[in-house]
Amino acid sequence: MKQIKFPCYHGNVKNTIPITEVTLEQFIKGNKNPKKKIQEVFKQIEEATATGNLKLKSELKQNNLVFFNPCVQTDGKGRKYESVKNFTGLIPLDFDGLSKEMAVELKHHLFKDFKSCVSSWVSPSKFGTKALFRIPIVKSVEEFKSVGAGLGTIFEWYSGFDSSSITNPILPLFLSWDSDMLVRDFDESEEFDLRGYKLSLYEPFEGELPDSGSFSPEEINKVVETIKFYIDRIDGNAHPQCMSASCLAGSLSAYHGIDLLPILEQAIEENSYMSKDTAGYIRTARQMYERGLQNPQPLKTK
Repeated sequence: MKQIKFPCYHGNVKNTIPITEVTLEQFIKGNKNPKKKIQEVFKQIEEATATGNLKLKSELKQNNLVFFNPCVQTDGKGRKYESVKNFTGLIPLDFDGLSKEMAVELKHHLFKDFKSCVSSWVSPSKFGTKALFRIPIVKSVEEFKSVGAGLGTIFEWYSGFDSSSITNPILPLFLSWDSDMLVRDFDESEEFDLRGYKLSLYEPFEGELPDSGSFSPEEINKVVETIKFYIDRIDGNAHPQCMSASCLAGSLSAYHGIDLLPILEQAIEENSYMSKDTAGYIRTARQMYERGLQNPQPLKTK
């Protein structure tokens, strides 16, 4: 974690020149145990949120807190796309407008069910959840957005999800306070990589669906074997691959008029790598299978 660095700024989002760089380790320590003076500010932010005074909440943040750009390293001259020198392999997720109970539950869900989650925490207002996910170290803003599109296929239906956090690598991420912040060693996390998935799989289906009886037994068997192959081959970095295969299973099910969910779940249960959290993988698979059902697609063959 010490090797990952990114810029830190004074709280007003109009500030474009960083005051320093921080390591991921320093970022985590600062969010778990901020200075006493800042803790008092966070208590005021929580109260302002509870009373619906969003103007005061914004003023408290911008006048008292620092913010970060955890996705990038910049040239120190500005906070624009052209200022980006390198990417860090991190991407933030932001969920707001939740109940306090939902915020805590989501924090634990993200950390437990996604091995790409480096850290997750409850926001200072206590009505939101934030997280940092590990992604490949991309080379361009467009590539970053492509990975963000993959994340979007999963989280856009989550309550309170802010999609701007995964499409703009220079958005500010303000300091938080959660002494129970969940943290996974960066080197032990898995890269989330479903780049471009939203742009391809979720294109609206056009035309009429074929009659389910029009497919030969050989064609149906090919569909079944394809899904089993994508699950059977998983021996690491399981969640992104499981999600990808499950989306595909739903999409193929809708197009070919068959129910692949029992086959998908059985394949997961029989996969030795996923046996350490079979219930979690199946839960994820069902969610993504439902997404795929909304976008029928035929099996693509060479």
